Amino acid sequence: MPGLPFRYRMMRPVLKRTAVSLFLLALAGTAFSAPLKTEVAGKVDKMYPWLDGVYKDLHAHPEIAFQEVRTAGRLAAEMRKLGFEVTEKVGRTGLVAILRNGAGPTVLVRTELDDGLFKRFPKPDVAFALHSWPLAYGTVGFEAGPVSSNSDALEIEFKGRGGHGSAPDKAINPIAIAARFIVDVQTVVSREKDPKAFGVVTIGAIRGGTVGNIIPDTVQVRGTIRSYSPDVRSKLLDGVRRVANASAAMADAPAPDVKLIPGGAAIVNDAALVGRTEAIFQDAFGAKNAVRMPAMTASEDFSAYANEGIPSMFFFTGVYAPEVVAEAQRAGGKPLALNHSPFYAPVPEPSIKTAAQAMSLAVLGALARP
Repeated sequence: MPGLPFRYRMMRPVLKRTAVSLFLLALAGTAFSAPLKTEVAGKVDKMYPWLDGVYKDLHAHPEIAFQEVRTAGRLAAEMRKLGFEVTEKVGRTGLVAILRNGAGPTVLVRTELDDGLFKRFPKPDVAFALHSWPLAYGTVGFEAGPVSSNSDALEIEFKGRGGHGSAPDKAINPIAIAARFIVDVQTVVSREKDPKAFGVVTIGAIRGGTVGNIIPDTVQVRGTIRSYSPDVRSKLLDGVRRVANASAAMADAPAPDVKLIPGGAAIVNDAALVGRTEAIFQDAFGAKNAVRMPAMTASEDFSAYANEGIPSMFFFTGVYAPEVVAEAQRAGGKPLALNHSPFYAPVPEPSIKTAAQAMSLAVLGALARP
């Protein structure tokens, strides 16, 4: 951790797969003198060749969740070199690195190689995480309150009675039932929840039948449900189940098997922590580049930390050239590729440097408070 005052300690699980900008906190070393932003920027510049090497190495050797054996090994070795106390194989491939500097706050920086953390390690006083986002590099985005969505999955099997397509009266067609459900479930979103409140039900997969002239016995439908508030989440889950059962009943079909699988909860940033950190970001990057932004509709399980009662802040750093972002904002401009798109291509150096500086300053600001 960069420049921790010696009376503080910090705990951090370390980075996963390609989230290389989060490796920024391996800037361990001596205490910073004021102004912090100048010291942090200088150290990031000096260490950038090493950060770039880690970035390229992890991208050249991608690993999927719970199989990040090489990633965890590489990061464990790097953190040990920097003086961290490292524990490996936390929740299979998880990694926890702790830097102890005496009495004081414990600050966690979450970088996704984690699970069951507080049963074995100190519970932090505050927690931070960041994620790249299709903003201009040099930009840091954040907000108080919800910054991501609740995530739930739906898996429904509609049951019918198979038969020949030429005699539909002798069968019960589960494809028709599923089609009715897919259309009608959107009325839960458009007519039942508060129109000002975010909520989405998206059907992403439907599977049933093998040939055009045969009615199948069953059809499987899969989708995702997203929301910000607990009330909307509950309304959408209840609505999906009710519409699924009603769609089957209208066809005099057996009741469907409805599975609503809980996912991550929405991240709710601590307003006081955001307010303090916002001032630090605006001082370092300028008011035009340290900005409040709307919550994303995607989900992130960093919420598990906030739900443990830890004041938390999840923020975003940009990855695209400013002129590319400006072009995308013009009428008819080329849209920016979003995270996980094969065309999502960060500009490495300015993106990594901004992320490194932002997280370092956020953590130092939290540690400096009495």
